[in-house]
Amino acid sequence: MNTVIERLRASRMKVEEEQRPEWVKDGREWAMETAEYDELERVAELAGQLDREPRLYPDAETLLKALYEAIYQDPDGYSMPELAELLTGDATRWPSRDQLCWVIEGAQQVWNEVSDKI
Repeated sequence: MNTVIERLRASRMKVEEEQRPEWVKDGREWAMETAEYDELERVAELAGQLDREPRLYPDAETLLKALYEAIYQDPDGYSMPELAELLTGDATRWPSRDQLCWVIEGAQQVWNEVSDKI
């Protein structure tokens, strides 16, 4: 069993090393180029909640829903598949929990850099 654990741990580290920079970059780009003030503020608040109480968002679906609600205050014109497509390029492929955390991290970085200057 130790071999399995070591192999999966190495695999997880590899995925994080390869994917995290791109997803954080995507979050930063959204924050800098697309987000409105209130959207970015709500995503930054979500990031704070995620840091304080990660168990509130135990899986990708719960976190995607929270991100959706943070971005789209009036969700009637949007759908979860549209957000999935925005994030992954495919409305049928939803991002993993880690990928969502990294996007939120990127957006929070921008908020932290600009919020006291606004």
